Amino acid sequence: MFESICIGRQDFSRGPVDFGRLAEALVFYQEVHFLAEQETFKSLVRICGSDVVLELCRLGTLKIHFCENVPAVATTDALTAAEKHALVTVKINNHNYLTFATKFFEEYIGASGKGFNRTLRHFSKYVIPYEIPMVALDHVQSDLTEREYLRSSVKGILASLTPTYAQPEQLLFDVTLSGDGHFQVGTNVNFGEANRAYHEHVPASDSSLSTAYILAQLLGTRTNLEKASSLSSDLSLGTVSSIIGANKIASILKSHETSRKVLERFTEWVVNDSRAISQAVETRQRSFCGRARSRASSAEIQGMAEKAGSILRPVQRVLSRGIAPRLGG
Repeated sequence: MFESICIGRQDFSRGPVDFGRLAEALVFYQEVHFLAEQETFKSLVRICGSDVVLELCRLGTLKIHFCENVPAVATTDALTAAEKHALVTVKINNHNYLTFATKFFEEYIGASGKGFNRTLRHFSKYVIPYEIPMVALDHVQSDLTEREYLRSSVKGILASLTPTYAQPEQLLFDVTLSGDGHFQVGTNVNFGEANRAYHEHVPASDSSLSTAYILAQLLGTRTNLEKASSLSSDLSLGTVSSIIGANKIASILKSHETSRKVLERFTEWVVNDSRAISQAVETRQRSFCGRARSRASSAEIQGMAEKAGSILRPVQRVLSRGIAPRLGG
């Protein structure tokens, strides 16, 4: 068996939870972390039954994590040239798992129904409340400045949800941040045409595509990725979330590869010349900086050499006066 996996809301257009995937996960994984909020928790209990859910929790197979705040996209001046967005978490005053569960089980069992107190008490024993931290929203906002990741994700979302929509040859979906935490999105996506294609298979009463809708998909996927990472767990994703997740991971790997190459070039330069640096300082040679610059094969390495030179010059001046630095105290 595999170790653990997270399952939560799949995609906005596919309903709260894919219970077929949940059943498969319970078979093949030792632990299944169910990422719940109000609607998904209700669906879990109503479809599976409270006794079955509690038995899975007792066995340690199912672990329910209940999110007490909800990530959302707040939009002002919608559908105007001044439209702005902000990433927020929503939490009603005094709203927590226990308050929600008490009200839900009153409706599900009946406040005076048999087993109400026992069921509420047992669920409270197993359900793990948590909140999405503000730093997670900061990470998502940082993602929005990665143009290649953002455009690739939007292209993938539209291709999946609106296969008959003719996307612009050079799709634009670019974010401009403002200092107050809000941001604007410049895009050439024709949402009128996109929604005609979207509503061919999703009722307009369920949802419609918009800039805020796409941002919400990006937000939900990233926060789920971070939660799964914190649990050292796999993550089950819907079609749209998989596209976003794949683009995010590709972006991380590309950034890592770029950093690795820069580090390798820097390390190679430092290691190869480390003895020369030491000798230059110890023998008070002044030509080291020039030699380092001449060895640099790119503007990036030249910048490193110049920085090293700026550090070495005052050290060389100290040594040229015959003043030995004191170590320790």
